Amino acid sequence: MANNKVNIQAALANYNAGIFTSQQAAAKAYNIPQSTFVDRLKGATTMRASHYHQQRLTPEQENFLVDWILNQDMKCYPPSHARAREMAS
Repeated sequence: MANNKVNIQAALANYNAGIFTSQQAAAKAYNIPQSTFVDRLKGATTMRASHYHQQRLTPEQENFLVDWILNQDMKCYPPSHARAREMAS
């Protein structure tokens, strides 16, 4: 997901800098849907950002949960789905 975000930002920057002469070329060069590229060019926000108020966890809580799960996994004690849900609530 983060890679896609980086690709979109790079495509927008290069298009705005005049490196690409068309929106289609910029989107194709970075392997992103042309509709996504055009939407971002027009200033649209990501789906995640536009539905922020509907998320169960804040970004900080989500990052904490991800870090906890990865930490448990590194200790060879990956949490069950039930335990992860419990931690999230």
